[in-house]
This record gives sequence, C-alpha cells and structure tokens, in this order.
Amino acid sequence: MTARIKTLLRAVISLGLLSYLVYLANPKQMIVLLTGVWTSGRIIYIFGAVCLFLVAMLIFSFRWYILLQANSINIPVFRLYKYYLMGLFFNNFLPTGIGGDIIRIYNVVRETEDRTISFSSVLTERLIGISGTLLLTLVSLLVLIRQFDNYVLIYIDLVLLIAVAIFFSLVFSKRLSEPLTAFFDKIKVFRLGERINKFLGALRFYQNQRFIYLKILLVSLSGQSMVILMTYLCMLALNLNISAVYMFLVVPVTFLLTMIPSINGIGVRDGGYVFMLSKIGVSNAAALSLSFLSIIIPMLVSIAGGVFFMIQKKSIQLEDIKVAEDSL
Repeated sequence: MTARIKTLLRAVISLGLLSYLVYLANPKQMIVLLTGVWTSGRIIYIFGAVCLFLVAMLIFSFRWYILLQANSINIPVFRLYKYYLMGLFFNNFLPTGIGGDIIRIYNVVRETEDRTISFSSVLTERLIGISGTLLLTLVSLLVLIRQFDNYVLIYIDLVLLIAVAIFFSLVFSKRLSEPLTAFFDKIKVFRLGERINKFLGALRFYQNQRFIYLKILLVSLSGQSMVILMTYLCMLALNLNISAVYMFLVVPVTFLLTMIPSINGIGVRDGGYVFMLSKIGVSNAAALSLSFLSIIIPMLVSIAGGVFFMIQKKSIQLEDIKVAEDSL
C-alpha cells in the first residue's frame, strides 16, 4: 500500500469520525462554550495552559538530554528544546510527510555525526514515554474503578503493560535476542528485517545502563502530569466541573487512542474524550470542546518550532532529512 493511500485512509478515518462527533455534540452548543472562554474572562486559564505545555516540552527535552548525556553527547537542553518544538511542528502540520522524530534525529546527527546514538536516544525516549502513559492510566483506573461498569479498560491497560514488559525482556536478554536477530536477518522484503533489527539494536544501546530507564520514567511521569494539568486548566476555562484526578485517567487513555491510524489522532482522541467524560455526565459538546482546546494549544505552541525550522532551513533541506529517514 502506497504512502498516499495510507494517508488518504487515515484522513478518511479522522475526518469521518470527527464529523460524526461534531454532529452528535450540537455545533451551536460548542460555539457557545468556546466563545464563552473569551467573553467570561476565563482566557487567563488558556494562557496558564500554554505555559504548562511549554514546561512539559522542556521536561521531555530534559528526558532526551539525559539519554544523550549517558553516551557523552553534550547538547544543551534548550537546544534540544528547540529541536523538540520543531518535531512537534512537523507532527502537527506535516502529518503526511516527515515525522517529528525524524527531524529530531536528523538535528542530533548533524551535530554529532553519530546516527546510532541519535536514533537510539529518540526511540528509547518515545517508548519510555509510552510506558509512563500506560502506568499513569493503570493507576488512575484503579483509583476510579467504581466509575465504570466493567473492567475492560483495566484489562486492556494491563495487557499493554505486560506486553511492554515482555518486549523489554526480549530486548535485554542475550539468550533470546540473538535468535530473534538471526530470524529477522532472513526477512528481506522492504528491508523489514533490517529495520526491525535496527529498532531492537537501538533499544539495546542502553542495556548496560538499566538504571537510566527508571530515571527517564520518573521524568516522563512529571512531564505527562504537566500535560494533564494543562488539560485541567482548559477544563476550567470551559467552566466544567471535572475532578483533577479524573483528568489523570482521561488524558492518558486518549493519548493511547492516538495510536489508532488517523491524522495526528484527530477523531479518535476526540472520541475518547466524549466516551470517557460521558461516564461522569459531561455533555458531548463540552467533551468535544475540551478535546479541541487540548489539541489547539499544542498546535499553537508548535508554531514556534516552525519558526525555528524556517530560521534553520538555510542550512538544511527536506530532501536531506528524507535521505536520513530512508537510511534508518
């Protein structure tokens, strides 16, 4: 399946689901809620939410910094922060082209000329971030278990956590990883085996520094907490009555839903907000309005990354980044 067809299918899923949700939510009521943020003077909460998101991105940049420092790569945190915002811009505004992770890898390669460390640091940071989200979700589900009629979400989260644990066990076990590497070497179609082994090799890069994973996990949890508090401030801006504890369940779950094929999570994330918040009596219009604000703020912040990219564009070309992506 070509990249264009995949993009088209993702767009159909995102726009179709989003259109259906807006139809169910009553667009007029959503407009009233969103315009009320400005007319009521609650716009101050939006400014606070923007600040919290900027702090979250700085924490995630520090997470990346720790991984690079572990291999004696000394790039200042604020420069990595700039690269992180550039990656966010690519994810938000160029979802059909080069991914944000690739632009981050490319920038570190330009500075270090070390493709392995660049690739492994970004990949490891991403996977530990997902693990932190799963852990947050599980804790929240256990706290709020009485809110639900069944245990399906808990079972799904447990299965995912166990899958992550098994995955890392396979990666770090030499006895198991060597046969896996040999097996994937035999897969030549679309360089699939080679790419999988590069993926696994990148993770093994830190296998002699396992304590670093705990350190990164703790940093991840603090950054994700900032994102959740950002969403909580958006909720206050809309004058909704939702507990902060409940938001620690909603946001991680909706983040996991963005892994479903879509354009930047549009549609599936919104559906998650509508589903989760309906459990506590929040209207579809209010839930969808909150989802919109939680998407708009990162998009606005990521414009700074676009500005950084335009400043830097004199020295790099998209074609060069594409070559780097194809070589991974």
